[in-house]
Amino acid sequence: MNDTLLSSSQPSAQISTNVYVHATGKHCESTCQRNILLSLGIDIEENIIFGLDASFGFAYHTVQGNSADIVLGKQAIFPMNAARLMGIDVEIHQSAGPSVLIELLKKYTAVITRVDISLLPYWGLAGKAPFGGYFINIIDYDEQSDWFEVSDSSFTDTQWIDSSELCKARSSTLSPPINPANWCCVFKSVKRQPNLHTIGPIAAKNLCREVLKPNFRNLGIPGIKKLAKSAQNWPNTKRGSVDDVDGDGNPVRSDALTRQLVYLGRQIELFGTGGGLFRLMISDFLTHIAKINNNETILKAAELFTESGILWQSVGQELLALSPLSSSETTDSTLKMLIHELAKIEAIEKSALEKLAFI
Repeated sequence: MNDTLLSSSQPSAQISTNVYVHATGKHCESTCQRNILLSLGIDIEENIIFGLDASFGFAYHTVQGNSADIVLGKQAIFPMNAARLMGIDVEIHQSAGPSVLIELLKKYTAVITRVDISLLPYWGLAGKAPFGGYFINIIDYDEQSDWFEVSDSSFTDTQWIDSSELCKARSSTLSPPINPANWCCVFKSVKRQPNLHTIGPIAAKNLCREVLKPNFRNLGIPGIKKLAKSAQNWPNTKRGSVDDVDGDGNPVRSDALTRQLVYLGRQIELFGTGGGLFRLMISDFLTHIAKINNNETILKAAELFTESGILWQSVGQELLALSPLSSSETTDSTLKMLIHELAKIEAIEKSALEKLAFI
């Protein structure tokens, strides 16, 4: 293996193709980057991009009233760390309307675009369960119909979306403080590929510092504690009936507590905000670094994140099993399960991060 390459295998004599190939992935941000880099002739594993971006962690945002709180399996939204390490020339825009996308598509194969997932018509969420930290690649525009072609990491095929609907998703204000704010960017060129043997442990230590002792108490390990504490009070804060959509996009009426738990399950398992998914991705990244550096401490941390990821996924599946038809007893027992498992997850992840602090 050539340790100067990010890919686990050398992409023999790759050249810039400038042809975008749609492919699904595990996480919206890292998939968008991987697919564009491949069009530039750079073949990089998604988990490596995710690890180098150092956005992994935890974030908990409370929402007033009976609306669902927001949980993320990471702490930074598109921090561009991987791009900086690779010497990618990035051009960022924050203009409303379709014209910025149309003009960029004339020069580049794809435009990474931040949106509110609940306003993407092909997701069928009809504005329910808003989340403004989702990313898609815009890859084509049909002038006659005024529709854009979208590469979404969660769909096997590309999707088409009306220009006005895309603009609504880009400018949504439904999920503060995580609104898309018309953000988009393009990768203009890639200057170099970093030496993973050198920068891998640095990325791991940065991850440890930001997640173990973050600047804000709603992030990292303190954020998991805050979620567990808030969940104990959800029966008092998430009350009454609310409008929602089921897994097929059909409108339903639900009690606010059940909706909160189901929404948390969706965040963990479906929306790319990733309780379990991100833990398994960071475990794969750390395992790769551990093998390159022959470092047992990093390998042990990776194993602990695998354990945590499996717990997160188990919790997510139990939350998703709830429905508006669930009895109050079932909802209450599921809430107790969540609080109990969060304590276990916190202990496991704290142990993993403390190990990384000494590499």
